[in-house]
Amino acid sequence: MARWHPLSTLPKINGVIWCRIPHRQSPTVPADPPHPCVVREIEKYEPLGQAIVHVTRGTTSLKKDAREFLDLIVEHKEELRVCGLSEPTRFDLDDAQNKVPCEWTDEFFPNPKPVGRLNLDCIRRMNNRLRGWNPVPDDNKAKA
Repeated sequence: MARWHPLSTLPKINGVIWCRIPHRQSPTVPADPPHPCVVREIEKYEPLGQAIVHVTRGTTSLKKDAREFLDLIVEHKEELRVCGLSEPTRFDLDDAQNKVPCEWTDEFFPNPKPVGRLNLDCIRRMNNRLRGWNPVPDDNKAKA
């Protein structure tokens, strides 16, 4: 039986956390191994002390040729440090398929402590991708 984490431990929006994000064919079953995920939305149910955390899965399969201007790719040294990631990671922003609701339980989030957060430039790029707008190629921006 899954144990719900306390609401006081909920991550913040744009936090990076490891999640056993489920496969599409079994949305209620946590999958292994855990993946880094960006917290995109949180639904709190205060009376029950429960929450649903909507996350976007990260992968080290960057697919830059096909996905660079559709997804958020975190690859610069300082971005990786702030995000708590050890290697370049692509977060798939196809929300219809990849913004996944997960119960705030030990089954989906074995370690409920976020490892980092998106910096302001990552948030800007993510929001631009979600709007379908990319005025500046990532290679031309400052490598903050």
